[in-house]
Order: sequence, then C-alpha cells, then structure tokens
Amino acid sequence: MQDYPSFRTIVEPARSTHTIELHHTLFCAGSCFAENIGSMLISLHADICMNPTGVLYNPFSVCGMIRRIIAGKRYDGNELFESGGFWRSFDHHTRFCEPDKTKCLQAINTAFESARTAIRKTDFCLLTFGTAFVYKIKDRKRIVANCHKLPHNRFERILLTPQEIFEQCCTTFDMLIHIRPDIRIIITISPVRHLRDNPHENCISKSHLFAALHELEKKYGNLSYFPAYEIMMDELRDYRFYEADMTHPNETAVAYIQSRFQKAFLSDRFNNYIRSFTPVLKAVQHRFHTISSEAIAGFATSQLNAIRELEQQYPEIDFSREKEHFKSLCQQ
Repeated sequence: MQDYPSFRTIVEPARSTHTIELHHTLFCAGSCFAENIGSMLISLHADICMNPTGVLYNPFSVCGMIRRIIAGKRYDGNELFESGGFWRSFDHHTRFCEPDKTKCLQAINTAFESARTAIRKTDFCLLTFGTAFVYKIKDRKRIVANCHKLPHNRFERILLTPQEIFEQCCTTFDMLIHIRPDIRIIITISPVRHLRDNPHENCISKSHLFAALHELEKKYGNLSYFPAYEIMMDELRDYRFYEADMTHPNETAVAYIQSRFQKAFLSDRFNNYIRSFTPVLKAVQHRFHTISSEAIAGFATSQLNAIRELEQQYPEIDFSREKEHFKSLCQQ
C-alpha cells in the first residue's frame, strides 16, 4: 500500500528542558494568547498573575508595564482622564474604566500591588506580542496601550523597528533577571492577524516582532519560544478554525494550540493532573435535566469522592472552590 503524506504541515514545538510544575508561579502578559493560556491555568488552580493592566498588544506597552511594576510606581489621579462619562487610563484596558475616578484609581492600584507581589516570586514569565505598531498621543507625547476609541487625529501611528523592540525587551528582561535570577521567559507571537492595519502592513508588523525575537533568543539562554503563530498558520490553515470574523482562532483552534503548549512546557505530573482534574471541571459546569434531589446528591457525592482522591495525589492544590460547589448540591 502506498504511503501518503499527512496533507498538512506539522509544527512540533521542542519539549522544554525547564517545565512548569504545579507549585510554580507564573506571570502572563500581552494579547489574546496570553489571556487564553492564563485563563486555562487559572481554571486549573495554577498560581498565576494575568494581564494586570488588561490585554496589551505591542511590546513597548508590555515591557513598560513590567518595568513599572518592578519599580513599584503606583498610579495617581493625574494619570487618569475622563471620556464618555468614564475615567480611564492610557495604560489600561477598558475593564478598568469606572464612572467614579476614585474607584477607577483604586482598581488600577489594587491590580498593580497584586502584580508587584507576584512578579517578585514568579518562576515563568509568558509574554505574547501581537503587533509592532504603536500609537503616540500627540498632546502628551507618549505611547499608549489603549486609545479608548478617541479621535484618530489625536494620535500618531508608529511602526517599531526590530532594534527598538529588542532594546525594550532587553531592558525589561535584565530587570526581571535581576530580581529573579532563575526566571524562565516564554515568548509567543499572536496568531491573530491585525487586518485593520491591512494584510501587507500586518506582515511587516509580524516580521519586525520575529526579527527582534530572533536576536533575543541568541542573547538570553533562559528564553524559550512557543510557535503559536506557526501552528495557526500551518497546521490550522483552514477557515473552519476561525471565528466568524475570519481573523481570530475559534474555540477548537485555541484548545488545540493550548494542548501543544501543555505538551511543550508543562511537566508530566502537571499534565497527569490536568487529565485527572478535567472531569471534575466538566462536572462543575454540568446542567441537570432532573429535579430529583437524590440523583443530584448522588452525582455531587461521587465528585466529592473524586476530589478527595485528587487531594491525596496533589496536596499542593486547593480544591475548596469545587468542594463548596458540590457540597451545596448535596444540601439541595
């Protein structure tokens, strides 16, 4: 029988020599992939700080955020502005917007202090860069992380050069290594194409990120690259793996890329834990099609038994959230 090719390009990430263990602390920042990986790890009870200023897309803003956290420079009211009835920050995502200035500042600095604590004990720093384009607000002469849908004529659009990206990252990584000498840095390039830049400019933007990353890989032995972009472009080269906007990876694609990340960077014990804990996670989301309290209590009791077994195998994990959920079902 004739052998046939697999009919797709397989991108096989190298297995990291430094894998993430259950007890490790992580810091995730950047665009959507950082959010996807971070959210997955949070659901698994990993010790992780994720995007303390909200989603960020360009390396200038990601690096600036990390340096400010390390320096411990909290935000003050003079850095906020009001637009559309909400107080905002040019360094933050809209999830920090509040109609009350004091509440806005409080939310920003609460997240800042949590991040400051986390970054000083983090073992792995996962960064995802989405674009090399940045926006500088003209009246303040500074690059912003978020334009907050203000008029375009208030901003200047700039394409960072590979050298500028490289220098921003070097300054930031050196600060990280100074406070955490054994830290491991994982970088990905977002597989989301910024088609608002237009397809040609998107390619230029991504190429600047890749060129900078190539130099960073040569300089830092503690840096690893995960090919999320290549997996999406080559292995998942079909629009059935995209959302309706034909730009963002859909749920199937995200789950597939996550599985490749797990295989490359999570320890064998971590992956075994995921396989054991996933049925409990699914049980938490279960919707009952019965009103029988006896049947519901029986289901909940079986899950509590499963959690007790997990507690014996993985004593470092706190399953209180799931235990409370199933205990409440037993009492219905």
